[in-house]
Amino acid sequence: MSENSDTAVGSDIFYIDSALFRVFDSASTGVAVYTCDGAVVYLNEAFERLVGRGRNELDSFHAGTGCCTESFAEETLRFKAVADGLNVGGSVRVRLSRPDGSCLFVRSDLYSIHDIQSNTRLVVRQLSEITEASVPSVLVAGARRDKAYVALQLLTQVILREFTLNGLMEGIHGVLRELMPAESCSISLTGGPGTIISSPYFCDIKREAPEPRPFGNGLTEFVYIWGKPFMLRRDEIMDMEAKGVVCPARPRPAVWLGVPLRTHAGESVGVLTVRCYSDGEAFTPEDLQLLELISGYVGGAIETFRQQEALRNSEARFRAVFEFSGLGVCTIGVAQEIIESNRHVADMFDTDGDRLIGADFARFIIDEQVRQSIRDRFAALVAGAEESFTETAECAVSGAARFWCRMSFTSVRDANGDFSFSVVLLEDVTEHKLSDDRLMHMAFHDALTRLPNRTLFMDRLSNAIRRARRHEDYHFAVLFMDMDRFKVVNDSMGHKAGDELLKQFALRVSGCLRESDTFARFGGDEFAVLMDDLEDVLQAPHVVQRILDSLKVPFRVGDVEVFSAVSIGAVLRARDYERPEDILRDADAAMYRSKENGPGRYEIYDRTLHSRMQDMLQLENSIRRGLEYFEFHPVFQPYVTLQTGRLRGAEVLARWRQPGGGVVPPVEFIPAAEESGLIYGLDCQMLEYGCAALADWRKRYTGASSFSMNFNVSAVTMHRWNLLEVFMKIVSDSGCRPSDICLEITENTLLKGEEGVTDRLWKLRDLGVRIALDDFGTGYSSFNYLRSFPVNMIKVDKIFTASVLEDRASHGIVQAIVSLGRGLGMEVVAEGVETLEQAQMLASLGCEAAQGYLYSQPVDPERLFRMMEHGRLPMEAG
Repeated sequence: MSENSDTAVGSDIFYIDSALFRVFDSASTGVAVYTCDGAVVYLNEAFERLVGRGRNELDSFHAGTGCCTESFAEETLRFKAVADGLNVGGSVRVRLSRPDGSCLFVRSDLYSIHDIQSNTRLVVRQLSEITEASVPSVLVAGARRDKAYVALQLLTQVILREFTLNGLMEGIHGVLRELMPAESCSISLTGGPGTIISSPYFCDIKREAPEPRPFGNGLTEFVYIWGKPFMLRRDEIMDMEAKGVVCPARPRPAVWLGVPLRTHAGESVGVLTVRCYSDGEAFTPEDLQLLELISGYVGGAIETFRQQEALRNSEARFRAVFEFSGLGVCTIGVAQEIIESNRHVADMFDTDGDRLIGADFARFIIDEQVRQSIRDRFAALVAGAEESFTETAECAVSGAARFWCRMSFTSVRDANGDFSFSVVLLEDVTEHKLSDDRLMHMAFHDALTRLPNRTLFMDRLSNAIRRARRHEDYHFAVLFMDMDRFKVVNDSMGHKAGDELLKQFALRVSGCLRESDTFARFGGDEFAVLMDDLEDVLQAPHVVQRILDSLKVPFRVGDVEVFSAVSIGAVLRARDYERPEDILRDADAAMYRSKENGPGRYEIYDRTLHSRMQDMLQLENSIRRGLEYFEFHPVFQPYVTLQTGRLRGAEVLARWRQPGGGVVPPVEFIPAAEESGLIYGLDCQMLEYGCAALADWRKRYTGASSFSMNFNVSAVTMHRWNLLEVFMKIVSDSGCRPSDICLEITENTLLKGEEGVTDRLWKLRDLGVRIALDDFGTGYSSFNYLRSFPVNMIKVDKIFTASVLEDRASHGIVQAIVSLGRGLGMEVVAEGVETLEQAQMLASLGCEAAQGYLYSQPVDPERLFRMMEHGRLPMEAG
């Protein structure tokens, strides 16, 4: 190849097969390759020799004016027609005037080279000398050099003119017919032993084209394995068949020629064969050499066509995704200008698609900070520091409606690794964004009273403590409230009446407070007030008294007047505290002290409450003794499939009967155990009891194999460094499987979870233990926790279950939780189901399972075993 051709091959802007240039280099005819506007891309040595000029004098097609004295105008018109795609080629007779004064008549043949989209990219100009002895190439015979010359000329035209693999193969067969008795020809492609042999081109006068078959021991395989050309006559083929070298060929040819097909890299891809059935038309050794010469270009051309076809298919797939994707798709350049976009992008921006092309993508982003963040990250994408990134922003075109859009940017780079463009996927997430905002509000507010919840209250209390550290004249106080006789109203009049009382209570107390105060519901009948920015803390008792006086007026619940006072504990010197938890602890202690003195009272925390702390210490000692002497025992509350009533599993609950026969309710000993850290021992005991019971049931009843057991695990227990080892040993020693166990944790455990807690949760999940999020909806419920933690089950808090029939908000929250759980592949269990109507409503919302008094109160192990043998509980939601 000449120096000029090296430059052409090195250019990456044209799709040119290197085999084609080898054909040009070895051709005796002059070949030049031009761009469509006439610039020279390639000249072979024969072209320079014919015109008598070098590359520096022939830098364009139009530079030929000085050496063409006849028909150059006609040739120029044909060149323009080919370059414009109006004609695939043509020939014209031209007289050349060379620098040495001699003249030469040549035939100028013009052909077009197309890209993968069939657009003309290059024009080939082939000059052949015309002499008196010139005869058609099909009549040339005799010397091997003449046959090779004819083969190169014909093969060049085939490669230039054919744009499909099938057309290329037909053209190659046509070349072979011109040069030898090759009426029967086939091209077989294979990857060798263990693969399939296919014949994309097969033409035989004696037999039909074969179906693809496994690689075997035919003549084709023989050539492929040996990797060299063979010419075999009939007697040689029969001898090979007799020796078992190849399988019998039917029909058997008189002479058979086969040569390997190889790519430019030398990889074998198949075999090119020609066959002659007549003894009078035998092939010669020169034919075999010629066939080998042609096979080198055929293998390379097949490789190129395969690559281009794969590229076309890839382009077609990309175009289909681009045009018909349900998402908006656009491409943007290095300057963030929009290159192309599909119709969904225009629909999102509510504008004409043409208006977007060339526009700065970032200018559609409304928030300046987000816009700059995207510009910075896109710059990192261009530089290669990032491969992709995703942002969510509010967007709009001038004059159109705003919408929230999630944008995923992915870089596309060229063969040199340089940034080419970025593909951007756009999704309208306005509804999701609004849904997130609603869920965020629900996460920080009580669903029943619309008041802030504990999480929001604690956040504002933390801010107050920080503010007090900065400002000496800033004062605040905290009140903790517990409604008196609420349980009586709830039990006697029902949960609906109890909910109505809570809502009216919230409204009445709110009327006694300032707008700057935070009034929060912590759950049940517990409330708290943050009295912010007081001029004097002595203002607080006056507010407390105003609240107590307002509650002397009865509430109207249905047709009944209900009196409900409140017990209040107050911390006035709240600025002296370091932690919000300590303030609430002391306010809670003061509230219990006031409740001991009777309903409708308040107590201000002081050091006299130390005696109450002594009582708590005594309770802790009793718990410690109870754990040592195994005074705690488990009870089991089952949960069932809503549609069928079939038992799915049970929750293990701790009960405490003291030696004297007295029963201590969980509401008393559980908080004390958590505060003292003894809850860890209690959790371990309940796990041992529950696993032992499950193992016993499985020995007695085969139907218990799919039964699972839920265990409540406190935040204190989750912080134990050896939690995994202890829990897994208990499970293993019992004979149970980790997958039989589900650990229930509260949302506050996640909220306060340190890195160690998160790591333990994931390790438990990896071991097969399932994780349930208990009392969902009462704490800081968010997508982040559900995505970031290994949660398998969501347990809807009973407060939502209780009001799912009457309260639209509770109905909507339950529906949202069920949809969220199902979307994330989590099991959803509703707690506190007490009526068949509640169960039916939950089932209609898509909730899978339920737990509550409708099905069973907590029972002892033997009672639950009898239920299990029965298979289902008597109540069904279906």
